[in-house]
Amino acid sequence: MAAEQTDNVDALFRDTARTIHAHPDHNRVIDVLGKRLGYHEGDIENFKRTNCKYHENTSDGTISMLRKWSETVSRSSVQSLLTEALRRTVEECRTSGTHKQSESALSGGEPKDLTDDEVLQLKEELRIFYRGMYSNVRVSPLYRESAIQLEDVYTNLAMFSEGMNGKKTNMNYDEFIEHLENISAQRNLENRIALFGEAGVGKTTFLAKLTMDWAMGRCLEKTDLVFLIHLRDIETKTCFGDIIMGKISDELELDTSRVEEHIRKKQRQVLILFDGLDEYGKDISEKSSSDDIIAVIRGEKFKSSPVVVTARPWKAKEIKSDNKIEKRYRFIEVQGFSEDNVISYISKFFPNNKEARDGLIELMTDPVSLVAQNMKPYPIYCSMFCYIWHDERSRTVIQGLTTFAQLFRELINQLIVHYAGKEENQRTQGKKLNKGEDCLTMFAKDALNCLLENMIVFEAKDLETSEEKLKTVCEIGILTKDTRFVCCREKNRRITKSVIEYRIPHKLFQEYLAGMHLASLYESNREEFDFLMSKLLDKYRLFEYVFYFTVGQNKDVGRAVLVSICESDDVARTLSTDQFEYSSLQKVIDFIVDVAFECNETDAIEPVIPVLNEMTKLAISGVTHTARAWTFVWKACGYMTSSAPSNPSELLIKHSCARERETDA
Repeated sequence: MAAEQTDNVDALFRDTARTIHAHPDHNRVIDVLGKRLGYHEGDIENFKRTNCKYHENTSDGTISMLRKWSETVSRSSVQSLLTEALRRTVEECRTSGTHKQSESALSGGEPKDLTDDEVLQLKEELRIFYRGMYSNVRVSPLYRESAIQLEDVYTNLAMFSEGMNGKKTNMNYDEFIEHLENISAQRNLENRIALFGEAGVGKTTFLAKLTMDWAMGRCLEKTDLVFLIHLRDIETKTCFGDIIMGKISDELELDTSRVEEHIRKKQRQVLILFDGLDEYGKDISEKSSSDDIIAVIRGEKFKSSPVVVTARPWKAKEIKSDNKIEKRYRFIEVQGFSEDNVISYISKFFPNNKEARDGLIELMTDPVSLVAQNMKPYPIYCSMFCYIWHDERSRTVIQGLTTFAQLFRELINQLIVHYAGKEENQRTQGKKLNKGEDCLTMFAKDALNCLLENMIVFEAKDLETSEEKLKTVCEIGILTKDTRFVCCREKNRRITKSVIEYRIPHKLFQEYLAGMHLASLYESNREEFDFLMSKLLDKYRLFEYVFYFTVGQNKDVGRAVLVSICESDDVARTLSTDQFEYSSLQKVIDFIVDVAFECNETDAIEPVIPVLNEMTKLAISGVTHTARAWTFVWKACGYMTSSAPSNPSELLIKHSCARERETDA
């Protein structure tokens, strides 16, 4: 079977190379195609020289170029990816004035469009898939038994649309739907939306709600097809058509090229939703990318389709930094829950338990409660609080939590205790408790290594942890073991293969485990600890939660991390400039303060004091966590030393959750 597949692919390459060679301007075609397949100019020139080796005019170099490229993509997507690359090559050559002869043969001809019946079948298949996937949600990502109906618990989010002048306006769910409908109805350059926000503010659940409403016929009536794609699950350079076909049953026999052709011709009737751009290991600045996902996000493919992309703020800035891409996007910030949203969510969660409902609402709306102020905007944390609040014994512990790191540590401890508590014998419970802790400690190393490779879904071969220990981690609830079905083609027939993979329910839990392992290296392997700290600091915005969870492990580690950060090059550049507005450099200072707060040890944050003492004016802005962090650090610094910023009256604190205000501190 494998040999037959290889023969088919080689035949495809030979036919393609012959067609290119017959083109009147074949060297130009090779140049354009080579770049689209990801080759540099030097490599392309080498392939062309191979074509002319020994003064013979052959296609050997072109075939070699195609074979080497095929090793970088999945075998099932070779034909569709190559067909699309050839089609784009034809378009570019036509635009640049290259001879038009042989263009039809070169592009492989036009795929047959879907019939109306096939479109209806595909639509129904997608709706069935989405209703099965998103009708239930886990209110705690780690507890399987916490799944409830999405409609019973979904609560609106605080969202703000950014205008051309930087002004933000409120936007609710219905207005978001209306905006999508307007995109479909009009030819609008700004037909893409970047939905950005911090981890845990509800972006993924928002898209699940949108997709479910379409699947149930509640919205977007004029939208024929909706494709929700979680980028954490997608390998780079996967053909867009193959991603789509993975969501439908084998009974619907559709060729991926025909589905893509239908989308191309009916772009405004198709909505594409990409969840988690920050979890996709690809640079969006790569122009004319051979990666279908990036081509769609950049607006180079399906240019007229409405597209929504969710991302953490640092990744959304990559879109903003490219003027050509930015002008296609409307930027909407998701800030999570307002106080009214929190009350609504808790009320839905405890419809028949007034005592639990009122007690948690009182805690989460208390203006002096650090738990309320730090956790309230984040739906993921609110849902965890609700689930833990069911157990009356845990309520006292919850009331004492103040940082993200403390909450995650408590959740992990509860999971291990719950895992061991299934044993009736106390001695056996103790052994299972130790076993659970050991297995989790082992897997924490894999969590960090995979995070550095931007992997949140893994196969056993990607991990050092043995399959026996992985089974224990699954039983604890940190991992889930799934069978993923991959669509591919053999002998012109679409088949499905199964792949066993492990995944963590939310990236935040992987970041917590990564921080846990990094902290352990401080004592066990200081050299490795310093090396990883340096590596993480190079992209500190990407790994900011890893820093939060690392310093939250213990005081000595917290101090060591703060020393590394405060002595980094970014801080040195910040201190050497007179520009202290809320700029990219200023955010370094906010980051330091956030990390110090997560450390939550007043006598461990001394390294921060010299940095703050150098500042004559600080602009502190953004989410509640940062505002609370500044309050904590400022008090701690005042307690530890009589030194203070030279102009403390100029300290400017901007709170901007649901509204922005400025006050002198």
